[in-house]
Amino acid sequence: MATSRNILREETEILYTKGRSALSDYHPIAALGGMTSEQAKAILAAENYSLAALAKYSLHDWMKVGGIGEAKATALVLALEMGRRRIKEPEQKKMKICCSSDIYQMIKAELLDEMVEHFCFILLNKTFH
Repeated sequence: MATSRNILREETEILYTKGRSALSDYHPIAALGGMTSEQAKAILAAENYSLAALAKYSLHDWMKVGGIGEAKATALVLALEMGRRRIKEPEQKKMKICCSSDIYQMIKAELLDEMVEHFCFILLNKTFH
């Protein structure tokens, strides 16, 4: 039987070595559902690899999946709901760039939780906005 430590090993290794963008769609499902990557891949395959289809799953739909009880089903539903709410957030209006702190405010959300240093450059037009 796979332990939660073994189940999260792949996701943890990818996060530390390659970053969030290297995770496949099945990795968060496996981690939140406490299942193996193969089980998560099978769930995605059953829904034609559509996260939108999984976002429509109710607690009871998730609990029909073997090994997923109320707590894991709740975690999966809440994670998918958070993604839905993020999409609904209004986009930030365009900022006028006057100094380096303006640029920092624009990109800090993308870099805030990164574990490695990034080198970025920004191209501006003549009006600096």
